[in-house]
Amino acid sequence: MSYTVIVPARIRFTAQILLFLVLTQIYLGALVAGLDAGRIYNTLPLIDGAFIPSFDRLFFEQPVWRNFFENPLLVQFQHRMLAYVLVLLALAHQLDATHQPLDIVALGQEVRVDQWRGRRVGAGQLDAATAFRAQQADM
Repeated sequence: MSYTVIVPARIRFTAQILLFLVLTQIYLGALVAGLDAGRIYNTLPLIDGAFIPSFDRLFFEQPVWRNFFENPLLVQFQHRMLAYVLVLLALAHQLDATHQPLDIVALGQEVRVDQWRGRRVGAGQLDAATAFRAQQADM
C-alpha cells in the first residue's frame, strides 16, 4: 500500500529557500575560515563593538566586489546576519508546517489529517499508515 503526502506549494518553496540559504551559509563559513575572520571578530552579538559595522569599514577595498570575498569584517558580517535570517526563517517554516493540515492520498482516496494527528510532521516522522487508519476509524 503506498501513500502520497501532498505538501502545499508554500511549504515546498520555503523548504527550497531554506536549503539554498543553508548551502550559502556553508559557503560563507568556508570564507570565514579561510580568512580567519572568526578569530578576528569573535564577539557576539557585536562585531568589533557594533552590531552593524560602519559602511567605510565594510567596503574599503577597490573594486567594491572584492570586499564580499576578501574583507574579513564583511565576510564575518554576512555569515552572522545570514545565520540570524536562517534561524528566524527555519522557526517560521516549522510553525507553518506543523500547523498546516496535510492531504494524504491512499488507494485513490483523499484523507485529511488534522494538525493534532500530523503533529510529528515537523520532525519529518509522519506515519501515513497510522494516520490513515485513525481517519478511517473516525468515519
